[in-house]
Amino acid sequence: MKQDAPGVLMSYAEVCFLKAEAALNGWWSGNAQQLYEEGVTANLQSYTGSGITTAQITNYISTLPPVNQENIITQKWISFTYQNGYEAYAEYRRTGFPILKDYNGNAINVSTYPNRFTYPATELNLNSVNYNAAVSVQGPDLASTKVWWDMN
Repeated sequence: MKQDAPGVLMSYAEVCFLKAEAALNGWWSGNAQQLYEEGVTANLQSYTGSGITTAQITNYISTLPPVNQENIITQKWISFTYQNGYEAYAEYRRTGFPILKDYNGNAINVSTYPNRFTYPATELNLNSVNYNAAVSVQGPDLASTKVWWDMN
């Protein structure tokens, strides 16, 4: 809410996960397993003041399964969950991972996931003609309304 507040547009962990997925698909010449592990490590290290030790990170990394798209996206989801929820949902829509279940083991209703940002109230107040035109074409101004290019 402050103009001079620091913010992260793309974390090092996200870069590692993107490169790991690219290497896995043959789009990048890096080592997918190593990049995946670097992404997890970078994410855990980003929680300054959390008390997570280097030994705990090393131990966790040693338990990771072999790299595949599901594992990369699952770790990416974890890294986004508290800092960039909309991006976590975008990754889910793109890949179908992670496979999310409720406390009873049932599939989560993905139709309630956010798909877009809603318009700010000032848009309705100051630009109602265009706001109403957009809503009439795209559907209700709700986070669950799909954006025009989302075919899934």
